[in-house]
Amino acid sequence: MADYSSTTANVPLTTPRNPGVSEVFDDTTDRDSATPEQHAGAHHNADLNEMTALFNHLFKTATELTIAAGSITPTQGLHTVDTQSDDPSDELDTIVATNSRRIVLRAANTARTVIIKHDTGNILCPKAQDITIDATDQAYEIVYDTALAKWIVLGAGNSVLGTFLPLAGGTMSGAIAMGTSKITGLGTPTVGTDAATKAYADLMLPLAGGTMAGAINMGTQDMSVLRSLTFAGPIELTIVSGEITVVRSLHLVDTESDDPSDELHTINGETTGRVLMIRAASSGRTVVVKHAMGNILLDDADIVLDNIWKYVLLVYDAVIGSWVLVGGAGAGGGSDPLSYAAGEFNYPVANAAPLDVDVLTNGIIFRHLFDDTTPEFVEGIFVVPDNISAVGTVTITTEGYAVTADTANIEWTFDHSAVADSESWDTAYTSVVSGDFACDTTQDDRDTFAFTETVATLDWVAGDVVRFKLSRTAPSTDNLPGDYGLTHLTIDIPRS
Repeated sequence: MADYSSTTANVPLTTPRNPGVSEVFDDTTDRDSATPEQHAGAHHNADLNEMTALFNHLFKTATELTIAAGSITPTQGLHTVDTQSDDPSDELDTIVATNSRRIVLRAANTARTVIIKHDTGNILCPKAQDITIDATDQAYEIVYDTALAKWIVLGAGNSVLGTFLPLAGGTMSGAIAMGTSKITGLGTPTVGTDAATKAYADLMLPLAGGTMAGAINMGTQDMSVLRSLTFAGPIELTIVSGEITVVRSLHLVDTESDDPSDELHTINGETTGRVLMIRAASSGRTVVVKHAMGNILLDDADIVLDNIWKYVLLVYDAVIGSWVLVGGAGAGGGSDPLSYAAGEFNYPVANAAPLDVDVLTNGIIFRHLFDDTTPEFVEGIFVVPDNISAVGTVTITTEGYAVTADTANIEWTFDHSAVADSESWDTAYTSVVSGDFACDTTQDDRDTFAFTETVATLDWVAGDVVRFKLSRTAPSTDNLPGDYGLTHLTIDIPRS
């Protein structure tokens, strides 16, 4: 309660408590000889003045105080405070006490800053730090401590009594250090800046890795920089009426009722782009994967899985609604290239590419020499394998090097003549031209040149006998001067 000792006591009461008896002390009244009625009137008068002062302190509209030489003199409980001469900034270090013991201050104008100074006058601020008042919605409660003879600022200001976060919520202006305490009762996050509960975070895959509980749909995004790809271990499936239903990318397939042999023509469980690898569950039971009998396409030929090391790799194509063969290593697919080393060729009657021996520091190299002006040849003959893939591509690869390294090109021409049973051996040759190949410019460095042609264009059929001639022809530009040495030739024929 405020100190009202300065209140004048000789103010008449509006309504005497004892009508007809004077209840006023004036300057000539002897208080010691005053009647009880006079004493009571004086006390009642003092109570009324105290209540009036309390009303002013609590309920009167804020009035403005202007700092003068760092000081203000409050006259009621609520004030705005402004700088001296409307200066942009001013310091308040002293509050002159009158009848107030508790006041509330706020800025009079947001364009002018008032700084409450700690302990440079008779004001003490929290944490011994000055306080800046620069917003009209910041208010500070200050009380007078008679023992210290100091005005004490109770706390940081807000629109009521300090910068507090309302229970209804709001926006923090600084960080909250929780120490070891928790924030509980969070809702499920909906935007990127929301805090997440542990239950929500536990649904996420850590960057360090973990085990997924569901599928990942990448949408239109890629998975990049994969070091390796490991499939879950295989599950065995048993053929039922020619069908299986896959549930992962790696499966073992067994025959129905453990029969010695069974046919697989339909694979269920398909998903666009799904990759599938299958092999026989046992080397003692044969699984025949049928081509085009159900929803499996295998380059026009069935694949026999009769050993546990034979795999078939398939991918599901939703456009054609079938599982399509990607490869079948060891399962009858792939290829077994024909190989001819220097010295293993046949020689034509004329213009043969001579066999030469290049003596190097660490041994010798056999090579056939092809010059840059006259077409010279090596020849060979082979039988087209029975399992040639009619829709595949033949790859012809040469190994060799320039006798004298140079920045220049060479070109190969592969002439071939395929003869079926009961056809004439004297069938004309057809040419496949490689196009330009740039030679290595470092002396004695190996060149590997490859060119291709489809089986359909070559018109090779299983069982045909193919004669071939390889010659060096002039490239479109920058022909290598001098001889080029051929060390090796391979012909890679696709198999079904």
